[in-house]
Amino acid sequence: MTELEGRVDAQLAVSGTTHGLRFEGPLSLENGLAEFPALGVTWEEIRFVGRGDGTVLRIESGSVEAGSGSMAFSGSVAADSLVALDLDLDLDEFQAIQTNIYQSAVSGDLHAGGHLNAPELEGRLDVASLDVYIDERVSDGGLEDVELDAADLETLRERFGYIAVEEDLQPARSDVITADLVVELGRDSWIRSRSTPQMAGAFRGEVTVRLRPGEEPHVEGTLTTVPDRGYIAQFGKRFSPQDGTVTLDGPPASAELDLSASYTVPSHANPDGAEATILLG
Repeated sequence: MTELEGRVDAQLAVSGTTHGLRFEGPLSLENGLAEFPALGVTWEEIRFVGRGDGTVLRIESGSVEAGSGSMAFSGSVAADSLVALDLDLDLDEFQAIQTNIYQSAVSGDLHAGGHLNAPELEGRLDVASLDVYIDERVSDGGLEDVELDAADLETLRERFGYIAVEEDLQPARSDVITADLVVELGRDSWIRSRSTPQMAGAFRGEVTVRLRPGEEPHVEGTLTTVPDRGYIAQFGKRFSPQDGTVTLDGPPASAELDLSASYTVPSHANPDGAEATILLG
């Protein structure tokens, strides 16, 4: 997240020490906005109504919009040393990601537990729409990663006023999330390729997604094609997908695709008939 803004209204009574602050009173946020460049999405119209209750912020109701969808949430956030989460999330065609590889909106119910620096998600999601471009790669702009040692950080501080803080040295959120999800992919879930052979195939099915800190995502399940939805462009012809499966049992990159497609050659003698059928697969 690179940007966070909004209007906060609060009437809080604060007491205690820096290691044990207590908050009492109403707290609300309106017109909030947060940007997530890594996901390619912006959360807009963030709002919530809550109340400080000792060391816990109790959220009575909240909502956020992304794309053409929304997410409602309620629960509590404990202001202890780890910032414990206990939130129920209700997503309705919420734009979860919008990158050159993945584009998806999801619906469903999730529970967020754990802590702010180590969130834990569980629940079920229905994919309202999904596009996966298998020929795309994350662009690094031709730049190489550079690791900075203590001397480099000191140089940054002297020349630019940059001071490394603990958050800069922590792993990204994608490296600290624990999740156990069941994901249902509907008819509007597509695997696409812009390079040869160009293709767009619709798949549906159910998979389980397991995320653990420091590990690659594990996805398990089988997806099947939706017959006659999509195409494969090869040899100057557009083939129609017929039977096919995507088998997942490990990282998404290890998925096995088995797909057949057909092209009907029109009959010169009978324009409404077929002279031959060419099969791919």
